[in-house]
Amino acid sequence: MSIEDETSLVKKVLAENPGSKLDGSPNVALGTARLVCLASSEQNKPIAVAIGVAEQ
Repeated sequence: MSIEDETSLVKKVLAENPGSKLDGSPNVALGTARLVCLASSEQNKPIAVAIGVAEQ
């Protein structure tokens, strides 16, 4: 995935989950998403759940 695609996806996830702890911080959300996607325990979770902006 390109950086632009990653950024677009994270912005979409944040827009779909307003009021989350990462709302207004797309760079922090993107960094968090990159880190949690590396963890094998998080790989099968939706991104919003993995970065903590939505509940499963």
